[in-house]
Amino acid sequence: MIETKSVMVSGVPATVCGDVSDLYFASLGDSIFETAVGVVANLSRPDAVVLDVGASIGVVGSAVASLVPDGEVICFEPEPRARECLVATLEGLDNARVVAKAVGAARERLRFHQDPNGTAWGMLSDREPSIDVEVTTIDLEVAALSLDRVDVIKVDVEGFELAVLDGAEGVIADHRPTLIVELNPYCLWRHGRTLPQDLIDRLLGLYPLVHAVGPDGDVVDLRAERAIAATLYRLGTTGGLGDLVATDAGIAALVDFSDVLWATADRGTADTADGDPDEYLEPASDAQPPEWNPRADIARLRSAVRWRVRSALDRRCFFYVMWSGIIKNSCL
Repeated sequence: MIETKSVMVSGVPATVCGDVSDLYFASLGDSIFETAVGVVANLSRPDAVVLDVGASIGVVGSAVASLVPDGEVICFEPEPRARECLVATLEGLDNARVVAKAVGAARERLRFHQDPNGTAWGMLSDREPSIDVEVTTIDLEVAALSLDRVDVIKVDVEGFELAVLDGAEGVIADHRPTLIVELNPYCLWRHGRTLPQDLIDRLLGLYPLVHAVGPDGDVVDLRAERAIAATLYRLGTTGGLGDLVATDAGIAALVDFSDVLWATADRGTADTADGDPDEYLEPASDAQPPEWNPRADIARLRSAVRWRVRSALDRRCFFYVMWSGIIKNSCL
């Protein structure tokens, strides 16, 4: 059964449709942060053309559509359950359309895994349960749709982001869209057999400016010294994910991304003397990742070893006392 839910997506109101049995839909709170919505909001271009690759039930697509009333949002979603909800979410939005295809590096037919838990976690894989889907490329679809411009491409495909970029080389070269690509180290390796460094390196090779945006809106310029290592260390130790934003122009508005939701102070400012939005001032807290401190790491390792040894000894003492009591009682 499909229900509707009102959600503030990076400060933009959206009404999203989803199945009551979908854990992804159920997990949506009243207010969530989506990097792509923040990027489009800060473009200040009501005629922008946005490609939403991996649209799921339309959380990003519906919010973005309201930001580009004179533009267009193309939502790619191959999974039937998610697509049914996506169509319902976008109903009434004349500037949004749905393409019922997966996106990859070439035109072909592949298996698509339908995650039983939620519509947002499907992927190109023959792992069961799976269905047969049509795969297209960004280059082919932009030509087929006769789009004369592409301003933003958002990619969230559970680890197959590099394949999408492989199939978008022409559009990237011709239109230079801002790219928002999910950085999920677990999915990149588990599903796409891709190291997160490979995805970052690809974007750094395509664009002069690449930033990592955390789930709380923190922004890190990946050109800064040790920034990549610090970002991957944080994601690796927390099990989290983020987004990569690649662009040609300055993205001053990204500096205070978290203000879209939290009104956080002292993260830097995008204001300049002449109001030029291309002037980028890095947030002081993120511009220089902390120095690696091997002594601190060794101390944490020793502490962890001591805790594990102590726990093992405690368990042995517990079982010794328990068995002693059993033997003693059996002799009485």
